[in-house]
Amino acid sequence: MGIPQSLVGKITVNFAKLRNCKVYIGANFKGNLAIDFHGEDSIVYIGDNCILGSVAIRSIAKHKQLTFIGNNVTATGKCVFYSGDGTGGGGTTLPALVVGDDCMFAWDITVRNTDAHPIYNRTSGEQVNEPSKGIVCIEPHVWVGQNVSILKDVTVGACSIVGLGSTVTNDIPRFSRAVGVPAKYKVDPNIFWSRSSNDACKKKALYYADKYEIK
Repeated sequence: MGIPQSLVGKITVNFAKLRNCKVYIGANFKGNLAIDFHGEDSIVYIGDNCILGSVAIRSIAKHKQLTFIGNNVTATGKCVFYSGDGTGGGGTTLPALVVGDDCMFAWDITVRNTDAHPIYNRTSGEQVNEPSKGIVCIEPHVWVGQNVSILKDVTVGACSIVGLGSTVTNDIPRFSRAVGVPAKYKVDPNIFWSRSSNDACKKKALYYADKYEIK
């Protein structure tokens, strides 16, 4: 386990006697983080300057998987990042859950890259809910509102907003405002969101808007 240069809060890790599982925590971590491993050779990486209040990372699959959270990511509390079982393929798919830099999560958010439990066709015996990729990617500078669920095989594009109570089941393009169950989106490259109205936050938000500008 990589030890952060400074830590304010609590980090608990359950390795469950597994082999070669690794946790990397960046500098200046704040919050309350619980990590639970079930598969060997799995990795959890947390970037610098993250503030994660009451966040649980559950690596449930019985084989190797990756959970990556970038720099300057914040979560207000009670969020679950679930890199789970049920990917199918006998462990040939590498489940991954990736969160880019400067993402902002509110309360009661679930992000998961599988349904967790397999569903089978009675006639063929085939699993019908196997993820096509087993990967969820949330690109940089995404604001995820309260009580949102982001489900398997989706990418949420940079500089987007996912509104309160939404369920994301399909890809969301960059510079979108998405809302609903299932979430529907509207792309508007002329809007950007900021963590607050002060000049420093707006300057940082514009940096991401310029970097990921739709050409």
